[in-house]
Amino acid sequence: MSPKTTRWSEIEEFFVYRLPKGGKMIGFNYRPGASPHSTLSKINRRFGAEGALLNLWPGSPEAMAEELNEYRALALGWSHQAAYPS
Repeated sequence: MSPKTTRWSEIEEFFVYRLPKGGKMIGFNYRPGASPHSTLSKINRRFGAEGALLNLWPGSPEAMAEELNEYRALALGWSHQAAYPS
């Protein structure tokens, strides 16, 4: 399977979800109107996320999801606090 490019503006925030047989992955869902209609995204949605990133980085999935959300907020011209209020 070849990599797919996804724009920051096409997705909602990144999050960590548990896989059915254990382990964790970073997932994301597409924003309304941006969702691809692929078979893979429909299958992925059943596991908790429409898209996922492989575990190819150092550190925890939680830390990486937070960092990706910060990059996404910057790329979209948002402050992280404004994009994800407590």
